[in-house]
Amino acid sequence: MTTILGLTTLLLLSSAGPSATENGADRTTLFVRVLDYAGVPGPVRSARAQVTRIFAAAAVSVNWTVEPADVRAIDVLVLSDAMSDRKIKAESIPAGVLGLAAHSARRVYILTERVISVANGVGVQPGDVLGDVIAHELGHLLLGENQHSVSGIMAADYTVQNKAARRFTNDQAALIRAHLLRQP
Repeated sequence: MTTILGLTTLLLLSSAGPSATENGADRTTLFVRVLDYAGVPGPVRSARAQVTRIFAAAAVSVNWTVEPADVRAIDVLVLSDAMSDRKIKAESIPAGVLGLAAHSARRVYILTERVISVANGVGVQPGDVLGDVIAHELGHLLLGENQHSVSGIMAADYTVQNKAARRFTNDQAALIRAHLLRQP
């Protein structure tokens, strides 16, 4: 099943399978692989830093991997305009949706042209909006499809201008860590 969120609601990715590794990652590590089909390395770099900060505040480290064989990794697909257009048409995705979390595929899809449009419309850097959307969608994959909260990054009415909201609640952080500890 795919979860979609609206314009004022930001999206996150799927759950990661943490495990102790030879490179020192502990069991509360989220493994993420970003596939930048939109060709926006600057915003992706900024988004990665922001996602890392959001999860660090929840006592979860993020391991950004490029290894295609790393089965622990959740894929974040930053879609090109053409890819976004095809997905939007094929799935009848409403206009306010910026990203989707696909639980069965352990993937997050980012509708990049929409993210950039929202960022430009409210006068913030695209990487900030992209990071919020990725963190939110990852939250859906780790917490469940309909796990919105009154406040924080998972708020249903989350807005990009509210920088204080770029955190998981304490309860959500505990649930995310517990989820990661259950993974093989």
